[in-house]
Amino acid sequence: MDRQLFQLLLRNGPVVTEDTITERLHLTPGEIDACLVRLNNRLNAFALRINSVIFGQDSCLGIINVKDDSASKLGTPYTPTEISYFKQILKILLLDGEDSLVDLEAEIGRQSSVNPEKLVRQLVKDKWLAEENKMIAFGQRSFLELETNLIAISEQIGGLANICCLCSALHIGCSGSDKGVKCAHCAAKMHKRCQEDYSKRFHLCPQCRRPAEWEPIIGRRRRLELEAERLKSEGLPIPADGEFSLLNLSHPLKRRRTRAERKAAMRFEGDNDSDDLYENPAERRRRVVPKVKQEDPL
Repeated sequence: MDRQLFQLLLRNGPVVTEDTITERLHLTPGEIDACLVRLNNRLNAFALRINSVIFGQDSCLGIINVKDDSASKLGTPYTPTEISYFKQILKILLLDGEDSLVDLEAEIGRQSSVNPEKLVRQLVKDKWLAEENKMIAFGQRSFLELETNLIAISEQIGGLANICCLCSALHIGCSGSDKGVKCAHCAAKMHKRCQEDYSKRFHLCPQCRRPAEWEPIIGRRRRLELEAERLKSEGLPIPADGEFSLLNLSHPLKRRRTRAERKAAMRFEGDNDSDDLYENPAERRRRVVPKVKQEDPL
């Protein structure tokens, strides 16, 4: 049984759904879990592990490498420049959940040694990324192999990667098919399907124990759209492109604004209390409290 499962993972990899295993090998979820324990005990000697994650509505399994050394890096078909570009894509997706190829290229910038469209197509083919309705999101393989890295990066940049408080699996709130919800009263976050199963039996938040009020998890781009809608509904002017854009939100990929852009922001914002939304607070402090030139005592 263990050998059949291992051969199935090798033959149908890099990702196999639990439904496929049940259909091919006629194993119950309990039998699959028992096989994984025995196989992982044997694979430890080779720095390999069979990992299991929830992706969308499916439970996925795959064989992953748990050792990060120079020998392991020789097995990748991607160049160092392509890997660096992929890391920047991951950061953007951790903030937005999903993006179009055009938006990704516009935010990262074109590099002479990388063809973004060709690279993204290959990453989708290898299941590192997924594409649905012309939107790029995380793929099954990223969930399987990069869970620890995604959570660490997300903590640094305030991203969407979280551990579901019900099933303890990775989820990225609004990335492709991986929809998530959060409690309106506390920091509890979970998969949408986990919340639906939980709500059939309980009506309190599992973390704060208050009456459950669930909100969808939204990314940076959607938050920006909602803010624009709010300004429009209140009859307030929406800043021109460049002053109210994704590039000017606070995140690690933020570019430094030019002198002309900062002057335009000052003319638009005036002394409005809400100008921190468009301008770096440090820049605002420098503008509000200008330095006084000291006179020469001589």
